[in-house]
Order: sequence, then structure tokens, then C-alpha cells
Amino acid sequence: MQAFYSDENASGTSFERKGFQKMLSDISLGKIDCVVVKDLSRFGRNAIETGFFIQQVFPEKGIRFIAINDRFDTVDGITDLTFDKGTGIRIPITNILNEEFSVDIRRKQKASIDTQIH
Repeated sequence: MQAFYSDENASGTSFERKGFQKMLSDISLGKIDCVVVKDLSRFGRNAIETGFFIQQVFPEKGIRFIAINDRFDTVDGITDLTFDKGTGIRIPITNILNEEFSVDIRRKQKASIDTQIH
């Protein structure tokens, strides 16, 4: 079975997104054995929770996780074929940068709105 889960107009900083919660429900029902995302930032922009799902929840449930543009696949742990397979540190750093990017964007948006009001 193939299914698509979408969270349009929902922030990736929260995992309380409708599509994400539906995906988790389907995982609990045993309907999913692999999650494929365009890149890690599309999965989530909260470094701790993103890491928790990738490193704890999915392995416990036997779920393979693939982030296409980040060249990451939990089937063998290869994070990028151009790097040493043993490092594995690029993914947590990418998650932190994704989270910081969303914080920076929110700060800039608020500053822009404040400037327009005054």
C-alpha cells in the first residue's frame, strides 16, 4: 500500500500536524513499513523530536526512513556516500540547522511586521 501524508500550511516545528498524526496512526496499525520524505526539513524542524522519531520510534517499530535530498536511509545508516559511513553526525547537525532556520525566519517575519506597524 502506498499513501501520502501532507501538512500544508502547518509548521514543521510541531509534530501535532494532522497529516503527521494520521501517518503515526497508520504506523501503529501496521500499515506502514517505510517513510520517505523529500528532505529532513520536510519531516520536521524540531531537532530533538525529529531525532527521536528517526533514532527511536521508527527503529522500534521496524520503520525504514529515507530522506531523499539528504541522501539518508536507515536501512544501512549511510548518510552520504561521499562521507565516511561511520560518522553519522551530519543528520543531527542538519536537524539542528533546520530548526534554527525556522526560528530565524520567524524572527525576521516578526521584525518585518513590527516595522510595518510603526
